[in-house]
Amino acid sequence: RQNGAELLRTASGRAMVVETGQTLTLLFDPMSGGTRGVVPALTGTARDRMLVPVIYKGSARLAAEARRAGWRVLRVADDAVVDPAGFAPEGARYRQLRRKLRQAEKAGVTVAREAVNACLLEDLARIDRQWVAEHRGARGFSMGRFCPEYLADQQIFVARQAGKVIAFVTLHETSRDLALDLMRHGETPPDGTMHLLIARAIEAARDDGRRRFTLAAMPAQPRSASRLETGLRARITQASGGAGLTRFKECFA
Repeated sequence: RQNGAELLRTASGRAMVVETGQTLTLLFDPMSGGTRGVVPALTGTARDRMLVPVIYKGSARLAAEARRAGWRVLRVADDAVVDPAGFAPEGARYRQLRRKLRQAEKAGVTVAREAVNACLLEDLARIDRQWVAEHRGARGFSMGRFCPEYLADQQIFVARQAGKVIAFVTLHETSRDLALDLMRHGETPPDGTMHLLIARAIEAARDDGRRRFTLAAMPAQPRSASRLETGLRARITQASGGAGLTRFKECFA
């Protein structure tokens, strides 16, 4: 909806692709018709445009079809998945999370799920502008960008301090799952603010009877990687800010 995606027609249905400077990238599995014919359709279209064909976050079935066609499959990310029903931040593995939650609560931060309205959108837009300026832009591609129409279809959790909006997160929702999308904060929020936002969102998912909560992707750390590959992954992760993201998501076990 935001990244200039276009339809790719395959032998069995339709898929979504995004053209970058060097690639024609298929995002996820096809929207209809299954995976049959996807790999040759993507390869042919990319060749016609003199681009490299890529599949990002394909299913195991699609990855297997790509392997049979001579493609290589590379593990680049892991999804940080939480079971809402079993979420109880107790024990040693949640020690860091509990400390962060205490810090935020001690600073007077409160979190609630809020419905979209004009006044709230003004506050969220202000926070987004501050975040984008501090981070030199929003990444986009497979990640969302701030847009009022886009947020209207998401769940929104808002952090306030003394009544003022200081941070927020948005989540995609299905009948069973919630998936983290936007994470935004203003200048120097109290320590633990973002942790408190996620914790309250997981608790809400649990109360709503949802079966899965995903914090979305973080850089993969495969144990079988060679020393060279491990070093390269570490350099890329550090340069992209992925190290901090990984530490944040690992707080939720």
